[in-house]
Amino acid sequence: MHKYNPAILWLKSGRSQPGYYAFDVHLRKGEVLELTGRWAEAEAIYGQSLEQARSAGHSECLARSQSKMGKMLHNRGESGHAMELLGAARDHYQSTGDSRSLSEVLNKIGNSHSQQGNYELALECFERSLELAAACQDRAGMSIAMNNLGNIYGDMGDSLKSLEYYQRAFQADDQAGDRLNACIDKGNMGWVYLSLGDYRRALECWEHLIKWARYFGDKHSLSIALGNMSAVQVMLGHHQKGMEGIRARLKIAGELGDKKGLSLSYSHLGSIHLINRDYGQAIEAYDRAIGLAREIGLKYYLTMFLQEAGEAHFELGEYAKAEKLCRESLEIAQSINKKDTIFKCHLLQAKLVGIKDKEEGIRLIGELLAEAEQPDQQAVINFELFKLANDEQCRKKALEIYSRLYEKTPDIDYKKKMEELTS
Repeated sequence: MHKYNPAILWLKSGRSQPGYYAFDVHLRKGEVLELTGRWAEAEAIYGQSLEQARSAGHSECLARSQSKMGKMLHNRGESGHAMELLGAARDHYQSTGDSRSLSEVLNKIGNSHSQQGNYELALECFERSLELAAACQDRAGMSIAMNNLGNIYGDMGDSLKSLEYYQRAFQADDQAGDRLNACIDKGNMGWVYLSLGDYRRALECWEHLIKWARYFGDKHSLSIALGNMSAVQVMLGHHQKGMEGIRARLKIAGELGDKKGLSLSYSHLGSIHLINRDYGQAIEAYDRAIGLAREIGLKYYLTMFLQEAGEAHFELGEYAKAEKLCRESLEIAQSINKKDTIFKCHLLQAKLVGIKDKEEGIRLIGELLAEAEQPDQQAVINFELFKLANDEQCRKKALEIYSRLYEKTPDIDYKKKMEELTS
């Protein structure tokens, strides 16, 4: 434990006799409470530290408290207030030339930008953070920045670059004997393997993270891993296992006050109902996911939830609602250049046109086929053309592509599409 710094050993008034305590130790207690999922207690400590630092006029301690509280608020989804505190801490560290602390706070600011869909700003923060951490040989800071760069490149659709940064972070943490962060690095790799259709390796990564998150008592990482695993179980058609994971994450996220975790869990629940064609229940779950995502400005996921809810309304014949949700989803997706959701929105819009004007719908879907580069996109376009135009050639083509996709990645959606094409 660090030696107490007399300059920040302050008097605290309480119900009993006034007493002294170390500011450093107080903040470290908050960190432990945060790690073990006692977020409300951690937030109270950070808030108390903020007030004491302000009262004492100690700018260094104030910046440290702002950085801690900013991260806490970001985790809760309160990005606006978080950015105010983190920005103040950044300004202090820039003025004092504290590169290590500036690197740390830039990572936190980058995460808030990323959550709001401001990817270019996030990328600038993470790259600068990595540069500063490397200059002062801060191994832990470098690892965090590399992980965040992996996250942002993954969100921007560059899976290979994302994996490269995660692997570099894992190597650094593993060599340093930092087991918890090495496990978090490996858990992040799971997202890349999922995007590449390698569900087995994705599950292995998250199983590894679950084991060590439980060992270290890291509730937030445990919640994330459980949620990720439940999403894959849903894709594999293992709905009972998926539901168990969703319930577990809902419980932990509720205890933490983790609105992002709650939002994602409700979306996974919506996916189960959508696959099972329980469209009313799917819409109910998506509405909860959308409400939370709106509240915390979670653009990356909000655009997906809106599009998926639009699909559920489409299947129920509620075309006006489907069109409204699709339009909002497309606007957000275009603002953050989320190409997969842009494609899905254009396809849903074409299907909606096809309800009123079959020939025009076929024409619009055909235009999408000419531009589609990914096999899953080509498959779903041929599938929708078969449904709308009853085109046997499109049926055969869709079945052929889905068969290849399913052989590589046993996704329940592919299986159900194949069953419909052969029924």
